[in-house]
Amino acid sequence: MISIITVTYNSRKEIEIFLASLNRIRPAIKDVMEVFVWDNDSSDGTKEFLLSRQESEETLRATISPRNVGLSKAVNRMIAQTKGDLILFANPDIIVDTTFLDLLRYAKSHRLSGAVPEFCNQDGIPQRVVNRRVATTTRILLTSTTMGKYIIKAFPWIDRNYLYANRRFEIPEEIEQPGCSCLLISREAVERASNQGQFYDERFPVFWNDVDLFFRAREHGVNFVLVPSAKVIHSLGHSVKRIDTEFLAMLFWSSAGLIGIAEKWNLKKTVIRMWMFADAIFLASIKTLALLTGRRSSRDRRTFGGEIKTGILKFRCTLR
Repeated sequence: MISIITVTYNSRKEIEIFLASLNRIRPAIKDVMEVFVWDNDSSDGTKEFLLSRQESEETLRATISPRNVGLSKAVNRMIAQTKGDLILFANPDIIVDTTFLDLLRYAKSHRLSGAVPEFCNQDGIPQRVVNRRVATTTRILLTSTTMGKYIIKAFPWIDRNYLYANRRFEIPEEIEQPGCSCLLISREAVERASNQGQFYDERFPVFWNDVDLFFRAREHGVNFVLVPSAKVIHSLGHSVKRIDTEFLAMLFWSSAGLIGIAEKWNLKKTVIRMWMFADAIFLASIKTLALLTGRRSSRDRRTFGGEIKTGILKFRCTLR
């Protein structure tokens, strides 16, 4: 049996398309499938759609949460309900096709390897932003901050190496940090990688779950493999775009995000805070200089204050 887990938040269109894609490949899959969907208090009709769909599909089990509990807690609660010997962790913004069978075959024959597909844009071009190399302090700061992005302009190979951008995968190959937007893994591997019954550490409600999972899995003999013949269409972070900016920054940078990961896995928390302080000053400086020298458009002038505020907000979040 395959247990499929997904979490929705204002994902009405995405979850309908995802479920339809699952139904299209269902006849080709000999295994029984059960589908668990947890909705985090959506307001766009997702809840109503799931309840209606559940009435007509025996294998669909929808949980409607009265509040948004985050991704990690929702996933952990659903794992406890599953019966499959294979578990697919999937975002609602992916579309699967029959190449999923290749992912399934690999996961069945490699019980301690989590299998991920090639994530693609709508035009079929591979996305080199989902699967990554191990997150180090340097890699995080260079790819997530204004100063870092200026440095990467001079040394673009840093970013491309981090994101496997120069790699062309032709056969299944081990990768370091998997894109959990579509991860097929055995129950045995899930249990090995879990800590006190938690597959995702609930201290990190939304972001950095994949980083934390990689570190824990490595300690317990679980690895991750990209199966390039398996392909999914991926819309990239549809729910994140619908979250308040300040709350989003808190989830990403604070102890509920990056700082928490740094504390747990010794990623130099003090260095991160110092860099973010310098980054806020650097951002304010270059924006002010551009404004004074007339290098900014009228639109840029209107957004000037908001950009500076965002830089300061990120630093402030690292203190919490």
